[in-house]
Amino acid sequence: MSFFREVVSDLFKKDGVLVMARGLGIHDTLARFIRLYAKNRDHLVFVLNGSETLYETFREQTLIGMDKVLQNLHFVTSSVSQTERLRLYRRGGCIFITSRILVVDLLTLRVDPELVSGFLIWNAHKVSDKSTTGFALRIYRRENHVGFVKGFSDNPHAFLSGFGRIEKVLQCLFVRNLHLWPRFHLKVNECLQKCSVIVLEHSLPMHPGMARIQKLLLKLIDACVVKIKSSITDIDLTDIDVERELSRSFDQFLRRKLDPIWHHIAPAQRQLLEDIKVLRRLALKLNSIDCVTFMRMVDLLKTTSMKKITKSFWLFIDAADDFFDAVLSRVFRLEGGSSTVAPKVVLQMEHPPKWKEMFDVLRNIKKECGLLSANPKATQSGQDSSSASPHSSPTDDSLHNKGASTTGSDPVRVLIYVVNDEVKRALTDVLTTSSGAYLRTKFDEYLIWHHHRTAKHRTAVESRQRAGEQAQASRLARGLWAAYDSRFG
Repeated sequence: MSFFREVVSDLFKKDGVLVMARGLGIHDTLARFIRLYAKNRDHLVFVLNGSETLYETFREQTLIGMDKVLQNLHFVTSSVSQTERLRLYRRGGCIFITSRILVVDLLTLRVDPELVSGFLIWNAHKVSDKSTTGFALRIYRRENHVGFVKGFSDNPHAFLSGFGRIEKVLQCLFVRNLHLWPRFHLKVNECLQKCSVIVLEHSLPMHPGMARIQKLLLKLIDACVVKIKSSITDIDLTDIDVERELSRSFDQFLRRKLDPIWHHIAPAQRQLLEDIKVLRRLALKLNSIDCVTFMRMVDLLKTTSMKKITKSFWLFIDAADDFFDAVLSRVFRLEGGSSTVAPKVVLQMEHPPKWKEMFDVLRNIKKECGLLSANPKATQSGQDSSSASPHSSPTDDSLHNKGASTTGSDPVRVLIYVVNDEVKRALTDVLTTSSGAYLRTKFDEYLIWHHHRTAKHRTAVESRQRAGEQAQASRLARGLWAAYDSRFG
């Protein structure tokens, strides 16, 4: 893009924090600086806050074919010995390193701050005076006043939380300049206008089961908030309403409100704050993960919460039982059974509405590109009587024929943008198999997980029954045990 050269040039000339809108190429910008400082061993540059996934992405995609750069690019974790780290420091180049290890090596003088050329800080919005990254930079600046520090972030909204957030980040990085490149920047807008795209937005309604779970989660969150308001009277919390509870920054907002009296808050009240955070996380996950994974997450949450010394308040609300029932009903139902016979697990897995819409969009793309016949015959792969439901998502076998082409042209390449790696792995499995097969595999994994988690309880119940004593597990547990035995023998 035409403005990209100016972005790199400005940050190279003046140290500071580069904040770009998402999708404008923040990864490529960081890669440019890595290429610059890793071309030879004249520089020792540390990349902080960079995950191993980011490092592997640079090695396998962004910097592929640049052998000279790759030779001087390394990733240091706790598995790298002290001797090997010393060798890498003396050798130079660009080193991805965790802040914790770097702090230790700076304090023990394994790395001389005066020999460090500078720092590239990924996700600069996460740096604070209490973070390990901020501590490492303070140690560095105490001995080295000429080295560069360049921050990178594509999350401008993170700089809006709290008071003077931008100034605090700049102070922690010891820089003065803020380089802003939003989409409405004149040069960015001119570049994007040259290759404008047609955007079609698909608004999908929730399945009834998802809508019911969301409503119950809001009821539980509201109950926790009401409990906090009644137990904490030193701070005015009257401005908290349902609309604010749904905002992404609600956790930070509530924590800032309670910061002045945080040392006076009792363990039970802190547990309420943690419960709100967990319930809100579940509400956000509801739209991004499948029903089986969500059920397993809720099951694990319920088990761990009951084992805590300070029990979660929301578990004892009537809406909690309805919530657990609603989560299970999206996956299966129990039929029959008695005190001596285990009930039967009948699958009724609810497919995420986004999956069906995604398959329809992919099918339309292939139609438009001539990769499907005018009247394609859609087959419901991965569906059977055990997983059929009104919300099942049919998949077209032709979507998996990557090389299919009626025109002799190259296969169509479609980029699917997802929110995280978890969703990426799920969609990869769904597209390479089918939605029904994927959900059944997930349910089999859940049965195995449930079996191992409740093995001691099951053994105790069965041994007491063989001894003629009265011992009975819950109807749900007996049904899942029977399903496991039937599936895996």
